[in-house]
Amino acid sequence: MGAQSALFGPAKYGILPEILPHNRLSQGNGLLQLWTFAAIVLGTAAAGLLLQQVVAPLTELLADGIQSMLEELTSEDRLP
Repeated sequence: MGAQSALFGPAKYGILPEILPHNRLSQGNGLLQLWTFAAIVLGTAAAGLLLQQVVAPLTELLADGIQSMLEELTSEDRLP
């Protein structure tokens, strides 16, 4: 995230004086900060939900597959 901020931060703040009049620059800067932090918080929450909904079932499926393979490899074939 630090590299992303270092690359895109100057462009994000550098364009404000070009697109806003001088008297609205402070408001634009505040709104940019507001939405940046909102995106960070909402992105963090969404990542947790995504991890719970998508990755956890896949991990469980993978663990079940590994368990079945190990059971098959370690079982003794006994004929009656």
